[in-house]
Amino acid sequence: MIYLILSIFFNALLVISFNFFERFHVDNMTAIVINYFVCFIMGIVVTGGELITINPMTQKWTIAMLLLGISFILALNIIALSVEKIGLTITAIMQKVSFLAVVIYAVAFFVESLGVLRGLGVVLGILTVILMNWPPEDILHLKPDRKLIILLPTLTFLFSSFIDISFFHVIRKQIAQSNDFDFISYTFVTAAVFGAFIWVGKYTVNKRKNLLNTPNIIVGFPFLGHFKSGVI
Repeated sequence: MIYLILSIFFNALLVISFNFFERFHVDNMTAIVINYFVCFIMGIVVTGGELITINPMTQKWTIAMLLLGISFILALNIIALSVEKIGLTITAIMQKVSFLAVVIYAVAFFVESLGVLRGLGVVLGILTVILMNWPPEDILHLKPDRKLIILLPTLTFLFSSFIDISFFHVIRKQIAQSNDFDFISYTFVTAAVFGAFIWVGKYTVNKRKNLLNTPNIIVGFPFLGHFKSGVI
């Protein structure tokens, strides 16, 4: 239970931190790439350096690592953009309700018993979160020519659902354990490397923009890196 509470806590801090990006002129991609490198470094520290002695490309979880790493960098950028353009409340809701996809997946593919009470609890839980946190004014400010931005919460839900389902599948199929720091850490560094390639392309296009300014480094290093590690 304590791990569930801490996961919810760090997840909330992670989403809330994105709310300050625009205010302090923080570039999403730069901070997020730094974040994932910090997560990998934390993995090395936790494992006492043993992490760097294994070959991640020959492990049972290699494919899962690559898919989840790419999904991580894309999802976190979409969440950051959704918080910036749509608002914190709707983005947080769409991320939280992704657990519904895991429940459906578990019932459909692992024949887990849902039960009336559990099913009712899931439905009521989602309805409660939506009714308590969905303010209509969050979307009324959108201009007609920017209505496509409304897809960001949907993409947040889809990517969050894919990540949650993937972790559930990996653990249930015993591809990796839930506390496998090797798998988790190399998933982080996969996200960092993939994001770095995107960052280089972005930096090339925006040569006049200093993407490695102080706010980007400060937010990416001590805050996001620790929050993301806490979520996992």
